Amino acid sequence: MSEPEPKPIRRPRPLWAGLLSLLEPGLGQIYAGAWRQGATLFAIAIAVQLALGLLTRLTAPEPAAVAVFIVIGIAGILYHVAVAVAAFRLSRRGFQGDPARPWYRSSWVAAIGMVAITLLVGEVIAPNASSAFGWRSFNIASGSSLPTLQLRDYVMADVRHPAPVAGDVILFRIQRYPNVDYIKRLVGLPGDRVQMRRGVLYLNGAAVPRTAIDGAAGRYRETLPNGRSYDLLQKTENGPLDNTPEFVVPANSLFVLGDNRGDSLDSRAPGQFGFVLQANLVGVAYTVFWSADLSRLLLRIR
Repeated sequence: MSEPEPKPIRRPRPLWAGLLSLLEPGLGQIYAGAWRQGATLFAIAIAVQLALGLLTRLTAPEPAAVAVFIVIGIAGILYHVAVAVAAFRLSRRGFQGDPARPWYRSSWVAAIGMVAITLLVGEVIAPNASSAFGWRSFNIASGSSLPTLQLRDYVMADVRHPAPVAGDVILFRIQRYPNVDYIKRLVGLPGDRVQMRRGVLYLNGAAVPRTAIDGAAGRYRETLPNGRSYDLLQKTENGPLDNTPEFVVPANSLFVLGDNRGDSLDSRAPGQFGFVLQANLVGVAYTVFWSADLSRLLLRIR
């Protein structure tokens, strides 16, 4: 009587284990039978995700906070890769323990549980998916905010509960193009009277002080009544928007200008742009976190 042939030994697939841990840190280890190790590695990944979420929920995107966010984010990516490599190597040694595990220790059960936990944590951190935690990044696609913001700058904005003051660079949408994000400087609040005369900004009947930085280039530093100062470009005195009637900012509205006054479509053009409804405010820009000009990295937006 011949003995039955032994069943072939099932071995974990290293590439599959590595891919699983790349998607969900620790899942590849669980697939290879190292349940405790996998659960620990997954818990660390969740802790990193929570740390990023809390950072953006509790702080404004000042340069120091953005730097911490970038460091934690890069460390998180490297952690995913390292855990995936570890899962690959672990699985090459075969299953850790009995490969015929009970159902509740199945890698499929672990995968479902991990995905559910990840989604739950994401919902807690960012209940509105468009908020992307408490910050959002935007890229600068025009020169209307020169010299403050340059083409191909990427800025980080606070979108939690923006409450801007005059002088802030804000992100918003307008009624005419409700799906387009714009970025300009807030100069007029509800009730303010705003006017341009020969390229000079007037608020409530008084000229806003400015000093020449580079007269030949038309670069000035303007200081609003609340003390906020910023640089602007004003190369002409008689351009299409250099002389305007006096605008009275309505309730629940804002008046915005581009810092590149001669090349900006903004609230000075009521038929094309007009006032910005406060309900359409998206956020307040704080920091340049990436730029083609590396000297501008982590530059605080003034």
